[in-house]
Amino acid sequence: MKHLFFSGLVFMFATPTFSQVTIIHTSLPQPGDTFAMHYDANPTINYGTASSSSQHFDFTQLQTDEDKYAAYGITANLPIASEFPQSNLYTYGPSVIYGGPGASVPTGNGWMLFRTDVNGMDVIGYKTDNGANDVSTVEVPPRMLMRTPCTLGTNETQDAVWTYVYDAVATDYDTIVKSFSHTVLNCDAWGTISTPVASNVDVVRVNKTTLVIDSAYVVMNGITYWKGEIQRASSNNFDFYATTKRHPIATVFCDQNGTAYGAEYLFYEDLYNSTENLTSTSFSIYPNPVKNQLKITANTTDLSYEIVDINGSIIQAGTVINNSIDTKELNAGLYLIRLSSPSSIQTLRFVKE
Repeated sequence: MKHLFFSGLVFMFATPTFSQVTIIHTSLPQPGDTFAMHYDANPTINYGTASSSSQHFDFTQLQTDEDKYAAYGITANLPIASEFPQSNLYTYGPSVIYGGPGASVPTGNGWMLFRTDVNGMDVIGYKTDNGANDVSTVEVPPRMLMRTPCTLGTNETQDAVWTYVYDAVATDYDTIVKSFSHTVLNCDAWGTISTPVASNVDVVRVNKTTLVIDSAYVVMNGITYWKGEIQRASSNNFDFYATTKRHPIATVFCDQNGTAYGAEYLFYEDLYNSTENLTSTSFSIYPNPVKNQLKITANTTDLSYEIVDINGSIIQAGTVINNSIDTKELNAGLYLIRLSSPSSIQTLRFVKE
């Protein structure tokens, strides 16, 4: 009996402690959410190791070299919504300002369409905004960014392809670009994390590796006259997800050897609030990002506004005149604009370039 009791103690203390942190779909971005991240271009941090034992990830020494943003609009409000029926949220803008679990549109400005549901978060497709070649492309299948539920040991692998056709004219040669991606998500560590703005938050670490191969085809009348690989790129990121956030609390960007060359951490979040009165008047703004003039679409001319920075300070206010607001004097960054009519109040987000 003593021998059995002693063996039980040995087993109890020798058994690894496994993660009790589980990320579900409500811990991912939702339609209407806005986030801002500080980015460190030369991080000196220890982002941990793959382990079944709890560890602390100390990111408190991260610096700020630039800011990145992710403002998730509601796809149903887009005029292109019917082209992406599986999508419920989107981002818009140039790739240089985007931060978050996804990626940017293939070239220049445009919309990136996502889906968040009980299974996680996926990329549905893209709509470029570059002029003559503004076409819609769809990922087949939707490319996974995160799978839920996710806890220590969760491992997912997926292949996806999107196709982009340039100048599709039946009577001459067309160029078709196909982008193949191979993604692996491996939840390999857990514990607590501290950043310059958060302390001891429970997290899981998800190592996301992606290989992207772009190939080009020259086609006419269904016949392929040339094809070849034009680009190959890989990424190796570590996303730290917390149950109390709707966005990775931190992401570390590494080369294939595991050396960190960049890191970002969440410092601002504005989670969508559906309690505002939007029944009488609905507003929209464009372009977004904006340079000099923010245009307002509304079914009323009696409209006032307040522009608020991410610290909550009102930095510009007034009356909307000729459906336009001068933004030349604003510094580059993320802003909220609260539009008010006699019957409605609506808060929207925009980025000043």
